Amino acid sequence: MAHAVCSENPSPHARLNGRTLLGVLLLYGACVFCATYPALLTPATRLAGSRCDPLQGLWLMRWYKDCLLHGHSPLRCDAIQYPVGAPLGNFSPLHFQTLLYLFLSLFTANDILCYNAIWFSNLCFTGLASFVLAWYVIRNRLCACFAGLLAMLSGPVLLHAHGHLELITLGWLPLFLLGWMRWLDQPKLSRLFVALVLYFLVALSAAYFAVFALVPAAVFLIGRASRGGYRQVLPWLGSRIGGLSTFVVVAAVGSSILYFPQILSRIEGYSLARPKGEFNYYGAPPWSYCVPSYLHELGRLLPADCYAQAGSVTVECCSYLGVVTLLLLGYAAIRRARFERAGLWWSVLLVCVVLSFGAYWRIGSVRMSLPAEWLRKGLFIFQALRVPARFNLCVSVFAAVPVAAGLRDLLARFRSRGLQIALLAALTLIGVADLAVVPFQTSPIPRIPACYAMLQARKPGATILEVPQLASGICAELGSACTYWQAWHRCRTTGGYSGYDNVRFDNLIWQPSPFAWPRMGRTDFWSRPESMAVDLVSDVRFEDYAWLYLTVRHLDFLVLHHEPDLADEFLPAVERLKPLLRHACILEDGDNSVYDRALLRMPQRPTLLCTDGWRHRNPWHGSLTCVLGRVGHIAAFNPDPSQLLTLTLDAVALHRTCTVRLLADGKERARWDVAADQLHTYTSPPFPLPAGISRLVLQSDSEEQPTRPELTYEGDTSPYSLRVAHVGLCSRLSHTVGEPE
Repeated sequence: MAHAVCSENPSPHARLNGRTLLGVLLLYGACVFCATYPALLTPATRLAGSRCDPLQGLWLMRWYKDCLLHGHSPLRCDAIQYPVGAPLGNFSPLHFQTLLYLFLSLFTANDILCYNAIWFSNLCFTGLASFVLAWYVIRNRLCACFAGLLAMLSGPVLLHAHGHLELITLGWLPLFLLGWMRWLDQPKLSRLFVALVLYFLVALSAAYFAVFALVPAAVFLIGRASRGGYRQVLPWLGSRIGGLSTFVVVAAVGSSILYFPQILSRIEGYSLARPKGEFNYYGAPPWSYCVPSYLHELGRLLPADCYAQAGSVTVECCSYLGVVTLLLLGYAAIRRARFERAGLWWSVLLVCVVLSFGAYWRIGSVRMSLPAEWLRKGLFIFQALRVPARFNLCVSVFAAVPVAAGLRDLLARFRSRGLQIALLAALTLIGVADLAVVPFQTSPIPRIPACYAMLQARKPGATILEVPQLASGICAELGSACTYWQAWHRCRTTGGYSGYDNVRFDNLIWQPSPFAWPRMGRTDFWSRPESMAVDLVSDVRFEDYAWLYLTVRHLDFLVLHHEPDLADEFLPAVERLKPLLRHACILEDGDNSVYDRALLRMPQRPTLLCTDGWRHRNPWHGSLTCVLGRVGHIAAFNPDPSQLLTLTLDAVALHRTCTVRLLADGKERARWDVAADQLHTYTSPPFPLPAGISRLVLQSDSEEQPTRPELTYEGDTSPYSLRVAHVGLCSRLSHTVGEPE
């Protein structure tokens, strides 16, 4: 009876029965309940975790469902980020999560309940799959069950559970590696098919995991090929080359189909490569595997938040595996605990740990490049990764194997069955208490404002400007709430948080907006509403510019948000804006103020708006500038057709002098040779325009490639002709004043 707890049937033909899996699943469910208390006490009324990314995810899942029911293409939604529209490729795909949502929504219309059910089941599935993998290698149910529990509750998993639904869907990853191992051992067609199916399930779970899965697969392939010595490598590979080729081709084609929206988004120019700057930033410090976050009980005992002091984002960079996990890993390594393919498992763990460190370490003035950066430079699929620190999720689940082996070896040192059970129970309690994130954050879904129904009744198909106006990639609760509300009110709205920047929308709609946050949040922005600077335009009346902006973009109504607990940070700016639009107000309650564009006064002075062709804005030599392609369009309003107008441009060419023509109604009104040395002011001769809105065009004779990426989030390398700091329109007898913003 000495080894009653740690002994197990070592036969390779042993199977896990349904009762065992059900028992493990129930245990894991109870542990998730305790470790995330009180998240599961309100499954139908509050979201588990934050509400920023979950609200976006719920909108996306509802969008999939709506397209499925009505036969629409999901590749693009024109109802959010209006009038540009949001490409599906700018969102996290959420394929597997949507399948679960579609099933659950057959039984309940409560989105909160659906989300929490998906959240809870994915956490438990992560633990269950880690248990199956550990059992397959160790052949001990109790030790594997304990290891799966620690994987499920590890720091990276529970921290991402606060909002990243796709990143806690880890269960298919260990199961794929299990299927891959079995095919490498016996290259049968049936096993290859199983490995391919499991890989596609991994890819359906999260785009990150489609890349991550290739790392342990490559380690096992190399390890198995070299196990018999270098003379056996070629014969071993030769017997599997057909299957390997099939796997690579089918996986590549299948992944291209799964991620076609992302590929299409790149082709259409909505998004660019993942920024190298973020890849450099999001690396997990080596000490993060041993240091708990401020959300863990032990982390609260530390004198300071180590992650904040190190400039690391806790949710992304905290890799804390727990005291018990670290002790068992250390014990297994020191004792050299024996288990099948131990060297390969330790190699997989080490490779994933090193990759999670990110692009480089800086030691003093020395920059030491790391393997993650090598892979990003050498393999194009790694260029799609934004956060290399997320390899710590792989570490969490793959650590289950050596942890189970270490625990089995440790229990075997005790001859008393009672001591073995007591030790296992104590380690379980310590592990759960250490890794628990209590109290776990919960969040309500903000109720949809009543004003949307009123606007739909007032004008069916109304177009709405959400104010404060947020950039497409800004993760803010108000932006996510506006995104989710659209699934219910069905109006076309400028709102829409897509996770990844919609550069077309930001350049065309957000950058030139007088309601753009954080421009709107600056106190000095409102100091002179009769002569203010907006984007590249100075000395403009606020209402003149707002009317032209709303009219050109066909926006019918402006919804000003001041909901408590949702728009609190925007309230000072909102209060400064209200008096300027009071005469156009059609509704005001405790949550929103609504304004009708038709009630705004038409511009009293010549006013212009930069429209198509004006791209990213960034500082250059102390001025806010905008790069302009070969052609830039301007909407100009002239209140008096009898007056002559002049257009003023502060610009510099990229590499060499270029000729720029100003066209109005197809006629050339000015021609300038713009120098490439520094910003110069260019003024057109006076020219007439009819009353109302006219279209002006700035046309350059060339555009060139920048020598280095522009300082943008994406690192833009596309060609352009000019860098413009200011553009103005005035009557012949007046003049522009003030400096550009």
